[in-house]
Amino acid sequence: MENRYKIIISNKNLYREFELPTDKREAKVGTNVGCELRLYRDLFFEQIELTFEKSAEAWSLICSDNLYVSVGDSRKLMTIPLKHGDTFLVKYQESDGDVFAVEFLIDFDNRERKYEKAI
Repeated sequence: MENRYKIIISNKNLYREFELPTDKREAKVGTNVGCELRLYRDLFFEQIELTFEKSAEAWSLICSDNLYVSVGDSRKLMTIPLKHGDTFLVKYQESDGDVFAVEFLIDFDNRERKYEKAI
């Protein structure tokens, strides 16, 4: 059975959970009109967009030109492969200010539960 994944986006003014679709190869998150998860424009200094792409084996994240991913070191990553439990910051290119934190997790809540079982 294929795992389903979700992302949690959070900062001091925002908390959103989004289940990545299993029937599409791409999902966009941001303030733009074409995004599957639209974020409130007034919470950010400029337009933002993250693209989550699914290949045959895993998901990866691609940032728009005005953003980058920081995993705690001095590198500015524009794309990053994702695995369960990854946590990272998305930052602005110009100011190095934090946009929000992202957690990438397996969605364990999507499975059907059998409540009629007795232990």
